[in-house]
Amino acid sequence: MRMESVEARSVIVTHFDGEPVRDSGPTNSRNALAVTRTSPTSYAWVFWTAGEPFVQGQDTLADDGRSFTEVSWRIDRPERRVTLIYERR
Repeated sequence: MRMESVEARSVIVTHFDGEPVRDSGPTNSRNALAVTRTSPTSYAWVFWTAGEPFVQGQDTLADDGRSFTEVSWRIDRPERRVTLIYERR
């Protein structure tokens, strides 16, 4: 999986093995991402910033493949979950 932020000049290319991978973008940040497959259509992830876990979540592909749902939360506030739905157009 590739996560890229043009604004932050960040690039992280990771596998679905749960191992954190550091940002390889030109800013040399201390950000990292770990992704773990939880089913054929979903994965869990943890994003680190400044060397510490910061946000985690779960992404799930819809049965029809036309959207996916992301539920995420800050590590220090798991009760404050955010749900986003991304639709293919």
